[in-house]
Order: sequence, then structure tokens, then C-alpha cells
Amino acid sequence: MKIELHIDPATTPEHAEVYVQALTPPLQTALDQLGQVDQQWWGYQEKQIIPLDLRRLSLIRASDDTVTAYRVGGGPVQLRERLYQLEAALPSNFIRVFKGEIVNGDLIDHLTVGLNGLINIAMQDGQVAMVSRRYMKLLKERLGL
Repeated sequence: MKIELHIDPATTPEHAEVYVQALTPPLQTALDQLGQVDQQWWGYQEKQIIPLDLRRLSLIRASDDTVTAYRVGGGPVQLRERLYQLEAALPSNFIRVFKGEIVNGDLIDHLTVGLNGLINIAMQDGQVAMVSRRYMKLLKERLGL
């Protein structure tokens, strides 16, 4: 792949153009990272406001009127955004698996298939998410199953 980089301090707004024959998962990951450069995510835990590292978020769960993000090695934090807003802004490694749950595909420990054919996802931090039938096809596509 040929790559050209043009550095011009007068360029506003900064932008990137990519011409490819197909969008591959590694390319999608690179584009997601490029798009996240200026974006900072924040979580709320008791009286603290905590910067979030998206690579360490294993699961985002919505229940009632609360959206909670679970961090590997850091515990849960509350988010102010709605789940659909987060889903639109998160990188492609985050996968919607249930009406109220999004998982980080990079932090999946293992999948368990139940007798009824439903899949449970065990995350590296011990959280467990269930995949609804509605999102089963999406999960399989994104994980390459």
C-alpha cells in the first residue's frame, strides 16, 4: 500500500483521505484510532471525574437511566452519554451484543454457547454479557466466526 503524508501547518481543518479496494479489519482499526486522536472520554465515580482509556473498557451496560462502563483493573464508572450515542462514537472493536450492552471485542476472554444456542461472553475483567438473538449475526461477523 502506498502512503503519502503531507505536513502543512496551514491546513485547516486537518483531514485524511483513504483510497482502498476493500475495508479490512486492520484498516478499520487504524482509521478508528486516527479518528479518536482528539477525543477524550470521561467517567464519573462518586465525586471523581476520571479520564477513560477506551482500550481498557471491557463492557458498557445501560440499565434504568444509568450507563456504566466497566474498566479492566479500574472498576465501574458512570457515563453521561446514552448508549446509542456511545455506539456511534466508539471504535469498531466495540460490538453491540444486547439492547443495553456493548462489549470491547479486544477484551473478550471466551465465549460459551448454551443449550438453547445463545452465547454468553466472558470478559477479561470477569464481567459477563449475554448475546441476544438480534445481535448474534453481528457478533459473529465482527469476530470472524
